[in-house]
Amino acid sequence: KGFTLIELLVVIIILGILAAVAIFAIGGIRDNAEESACKTEVGTVETAIAAWMVTNTAAPNTGITDWTDLENLRKTPSHVDIPGDINTDGTVSTSC
Repeated sequence: KGFTLIELLVVIIILGILAAVAIFAIGGIRDNAEESACKTEVGTVETAIAAWMVTNTAAPNTGITDWTDLENLRKTPSHVDIPGDINTDGTVSTSC
């Protein structure tokens, strides 16, 4: 006619385990999305620098000579004096 207390507790425990697994899975998905967004933004900066180099026939003055290698972008100091005309609106935005 009804469920016993033990049966209800088992169902509640199983639902709790499923909720915990779902929360951890969602957290991992969010981390992967943030990492992908960061990589995309680094690629955008790389493309903007390459376009600036074509326009100005020189690289921005940062001490790095090979801006075509993504690893060099990752080695760049957190504050780099990049010219304001890289993008059409004069900005470069990143959240990495």
